[in-house]
Amino acid sequence: MQLKHIQPVYFSPTHTSAKIVTMIAEGMDIMVNTEIDLTYPSADQKTIPSDTLAIIGVPTYAGRIAPTALERLQKIKGDNTPAIIVVLYGNRDYEDALLELRNTAKQLGFVPIAGGAFIGEHSYSTEEFPTAAGRPDVSDIQIAAEFGKNIIKQLDQYTDIKELPVLDTPKDNLLGRTSYDECVQWTCDMFDDAAGRLPATRTGSEYGLATSVAAKALKARLLLYAASPLFNGNTEYYSDFVNTDGSSLMPLSYDENKWKKAADAALEAINLAESNGYSLYEMREGDLSGYPEPQDLTQRTLRFTFMDKDNSKEVLFAETRKAGAYGLQPKSLPYLSDGSWNGVAPTLTMVERFYTKNGLPIDDDPEFDYQNRFSVVPFPDGATYGEGQTIKLNVDREPRFYAWIAFQNGYYECQTESKENAYVAKAERAEGKKWLTDFTEQGNCGKQGRNNNYSKTGYLNKKGVHPGVAASKSQKEPSKDYPWPVIRLAELYLSYAEACIAYNKDGYLEKGMVKLDRIRERAGLLSVKDSWKNAKNPIVSYEGNGGLNGKLTEIVRQERMIELYLEQQNFWDIRRWKLGDKYFNVPVKGMNIDATDINGFATVKTLPDVRNFDTPRQYLLPIPAAEVSKNPNMVQNPNY
Repeated sequence: MQLKHIQPVYFSPTHTSAKIVTMIAEGMDIMVNTEIDLTYPSADQKTIPSDTLAIIGVPTYAGRIAPTALERLQKIKGDNTPAIIVVLYGNRDYEDALLELRNTAKQLGFVPIAGGAFIGEHSYSTEEFPTAAGRPDVSDIQIAAEFGKNIIKQLDQYTDIKELPVLDTPKDNLLGRTSYDECVQWTCDMFDDAAGRLPATRTGSEYGLATSVAAKALKARLLLYAASPLFNGNTEYYSDFVNTDGSSLMPLSYDENKWKKAADAALEAINLAESNGYSLYEMREGDLSGYPEPQDLTQRTLRFTFMDKDNSKEVLFAETRKAGAYGLQPKSLPYLSDGSWNGVAPTLTMVERFYTKNGLPIDDDPEFDYQNRFSVVPFPDGATYGEGQTIKLNVDREPRFYAWIAFQNGYYECQTESKENAYVAKAERAEGKKWLTDFTEQGNCGKQGRNNNYSKTGYLNKKGVHPGVAASKSQKEPSKDYPWPVIRLAELYLSYAEACIAYNKDGYLEKGMVKLDRIRERAGLLSVKDSWKNAKNPIVSYEGNGGLNGKLTEIVRQERMIELYLEQQNFWDIRRWKLGDKYFNVPVKGMNIDATDINGFATVKTLPDVRNFDTPRQYLLPIPAAEVSKNPNMVQNPNY
């Protein structure tokens, strides 16, 4: 397309729209006409000819075009004139503004060929409450210029404005849905493509950006999901889930080879990660000596796994935004008025899921008194995880339990600037490095008459809470922050093990068990084989225990639910395993936190919290009704 001129058009009271429009124009290397500034009223009507490219920029207010800008745009007409439309928004959302500008431009005789939304300093931004302060900045300006360059490159293939693609596709021509398997393959191809163009590691200010390792790890997670019961031959839920042409949108035939693909993808990601320096985190004696609690080295390793940000090589992809005053740490810490909220409470189901010290489920360990697990007992001699009396359920458990769960008369490793509420002097241990927790009604971590900010179950989370973090009333943000793991190497080990066990051919099972046992070893436990030979229902051989419905699948699932506790995995794992009714549609239970002493506390109570799960409808989320109504070929998910 031969364009003679560029015509900037903008409404820009704060000059942000003007800056972006100007830089887009400069990036095109075509003669630029004097700008048309609609900021101030003018009686002149202007028509922009078809051999000129208009760049129209306006600010947004509350997600719409500024009314005055919309009014003044009426003075500008096009003659089948190509136009780039641009909206500026104050770092919240531009909602329908870009669509509104497109429709307005078309009514005025323009042919919108490209559009963009850019951030500009909010008109209400102040020094005290800055909102997108200083935007557009140097980076924004550069992006705008590159935007202009790319548009010119695209326009070179057209000789006439009439050859430009039709922007409004007739409804009947809109595409319908693509099958699940096709979507999985396309996404895997994208991950592979990205991995081929990304670095394996990021350091410094680039930490948290995408890497080839992260791409391969996320591909492995996707393929594990695709192999799982919810998506692999699920005729129970999806036999009638078809496209407008009658084709199935979900795979209805079980394919065991999907487990092999998942295993191979996980191993590929593991090998790539380990060859680039990633490894399971293990603390050495003397590491982080400024934070001596917990003293047990295995528990310290588990507590700091992804919080030792300077030394941990386990996190493959991280969320680097700070959590803030209402993030996991303040919500998990024992109660301090107006400082920490004492509220992230593991359910009794989760508490019981952790193994015994022998690496066995509590109901399968002959040394664990399962029937009397709620009786009151003293802590064993030499116990390093609590004192006084507790319930038997909390005694002789695995290291992950003590590293991640706070319980009646157990220790919570953290610090504080104030000696009140949960941090009373009688609860202080190790010179303020840890605190004894009492969840009875008037205990230091109990309700104490409050209607919020207390543990509903009589347990409190410690995972993800740095032992050096200080409960504080003066500083609401956590005093210790760290990147949150989106995916870490332990997950890949467990994914590989799960897929290998389910595939159960060609030596895969044995290879998978090596990775599973490596996770257990890091957690201070014996191998599966060495632990389960002593179980009530012993396993003496892997033979006959593999496959999707075998005992080893049950074991690796429990291992995964323990190791990845509170890492936003269990919810999705339960769904892909088709176990929603087993885990979601059950009463939430905890201890009797209304009791005034430990004997009354040692009673299981059903909580009023309801976790309804509608099977099979809620296994898939609905597509927004507005999207379905736009496209007659868009099939809604089942049962909505």
